[in-house]
Amino acid sequence: MRKITFLLSMLIAMTAMAQTTGYDVNFTGTKTGDRPLNFVKVQSTSYGTSNYNLTEAEKLQLYVDATESVTLKVGAGDIVTPTAGYGGAWMHAYVYIDTDGDGTFTAGIAEDGYTPTGDLVSYSAYNADPDGAGQWRNSAGESNGNNTVALPTFKAPETVGKYRMRFKIDWNSIDPAGNLGNEDGTNTLKDNRGSIVDVTLEVAEAQEGYVEELFKTTKVTDGVFADGTTWYTIQIGANGYVIANNGSANNIALEEVISDATAAAQLWAFTGDNTNGFKLYNKEAGATKVLAAPTKMTGTTGSTSFPVLVDAENVPEGYTDTWLFTESSDLGEGSYYYMYEKGYPNNKVNNRDNILAFWNGGADAGSTLNIQLGQVEYPVSTMTGEW
Repeated sequence: MRKITFLLSMLIAMTAMAQTTGYDVNFTGTKTGDRPLNFVKVQSTSYGTSNYNLTEAEKLQLYVDATESVTLKVGAGDIVTPTAGYGGAWMHAYVYIDTDGDGTFTAGIAEDGYTPTGDLVSYSAYNADPDGAGQWRNSAGESNGNNTVALPTFKAPETVGKYRMRFKIDWNSIDPAGNLGNEDGTNTLKDNRGSIVDVTLEVAEAQEGYVEELFKTTKVTDGVFADGTTWYTIQIGANGYVIANNGSANNIALEEVISDATAAAQLWAFTGDNTNGFKLYNKEAGATKVLAAPTKMTGTTGSTSFPVLVDAENVPEGYTDTWLFTESSDLGEGSYYYMYEKGYPNNKVNNRDNILAFWNGGADAGSTLNIQLGQVEYPVSTMTGEW
């Protein structure tokens, strides 16, 4: 009985805290290309977006040590949104920071069953007992299923300095060195073609009032667009379905694949910024309508939650009209983004059966927007004829 009790205690201790020796990893070498890690990124309230795009060779490595060449920057105490640009499905993402500088990564889960401890700062999904009564949760305590790499925010270290930071793509394992798998040796990080990337995190003095601008924005005053408003076309997915005014319909149908910069229904303008959030307006619908959506996801992972144009002065209860964007590499190089509701980073718009809806289980090409300049209005002086 003592032996059984001792073994059980050891198992509980191992589940509660995983630790590597130094910055070791359990796997190195190459993998096949169907599950690449394309980029790693942090978005902070002081310094906006800081990212690293892996080389084609690095995307096929199980482990990449980029600490000498890559530095991501955030502000001390900032709220940070991390992103692991994973190009596959059915995996999870984990982020670690060696905050105490002791040369090791530690990771644990608090007694509440989801709060990360040690050097683990964010994870997309974890279940300590997936074959029993356990529940899939992320580091914010949200139950978003077990097919997501969407990472919750975390608070940056308060002390200015440089830290080692690790991004990991793995299956249901908080072990910073990578999942060693089941007793029979299966389901390892290597078997699942996961990835580990180490970078340097620079924590600098926090900045107040920083805003990140992605698009040329306009202003709306008394229901009228400002002179010189810049208009954009927005398409989604690999097929490039055009996002346009929904009119009186209760959703935006995705039908056209060729954008028309002369069609008012296909033109969108932005107000705001990518720190405080954007609002989106449609030229045909006018400045009294704004794009909004429910924050509560319905259907299968958001398949029946629809962004639509609503009265800007009367946004429905439970909806938000404030959006943030993060870069996507799923369609290659270009002006490609994921769009999500501010405060709800998992709620990314997606093509669901040719209707603009959401997928809160991750992000891929179906969630990727191609945003291109459509029209620029130049005000002309009636006195001089000058622009």
